[in-house]
Amino acid sequence: MMELDRIVKISRSQSSNGMVVVPVFYEVDPSDVRNQTGKFGEQFDSLILKEEVDEKTNQNWKTALHEVGGRAGDVIINS
Repeated sequence: MMELDRIVKISRSQSSNGMVVVPVFYEVDPSDVRNQTGKFGEQFDSLILKEEVDEKTNQNWKTALHEVGGRAGDVIINS
């Protein structure tokens, strides 16, 4: 969960400080990150339920993932 908090912090820093962020999507489709769908979305939903995350934190994570998933970045898919 600390990783998701870091994504929120990075996303906010990017917006307020003009920091350049290039995401790396390893074995995940960026649109699944952006929209919390597919296997990524299933795992995200499981984490929310398992950890009993409050609504504000949940929304912060979703917003940050949506922003990061919409950025141009490197996609690495091992087949």
